[in-house]
Amino acid sequence: MMKIASLFCLGALLSTAPALAVPTIAAHTAVVVFNARSMHVTAKQSGHCWTSSIASQRSDAYRCMAGNGIHDPCFTLSPREVACPTGIAADRGIAITLTKPLPQSNQARSVFQMQLQSGAQCNRGTGTVIPGYPFYCAGGLVCSAPPGEPQGAVFVHCGTPANGKVAGAGSYLVRVLYE
Repeated sequence: MMKIASLFCLGALLSTAPALAVPTIAAHTAVVVFNARSMHVTAKQSGHCWTSSIASQRSDAYRCMAGNGIHDPCFTLSPREVACPTGIAADRGIAITLTKPLPQSNQARSVFQMQLQSGAQCNRGTGTVIPGYPFYCAGGLVCSAPPGEPQGAVFVHCGTPANGKVAGAGSYLVRVLYE
């Protein structure tokens, strides 16, 4: 009986005590500059690139076609070959041997894909997008673009698309940005 009374008193004492602060790890977003040369090639195809990438604004990024498939972004490996990531977190993709010379490009670096803290992968939309929300993510989310010069912890606004607008937008921590 003494043990039960002691446990009851301890429980009452703990329920009135302020909550203990739990140490947290400082939030940080990693920025990864995609290196096409280190990508694991899962398939090789032939095709051509006809314009700069819509998804990435890097000067070495193109929009390419192989067979009936459009790949965007694809990054220059050489004047005759580009690498198109298909699984960015796994560093995998296809290589396209070019049948035509690469077009001229004058773009600068920008984020073309990101991974949220939840693990959801987000790709920059290359077609019609909801204004202010150019990233489409796993789980049916759309997200705003990260800031131009990301530093420290990066947050984006994400929500659910509904009739051309975004419902329930909230702030989401970005784990990795891919440029």
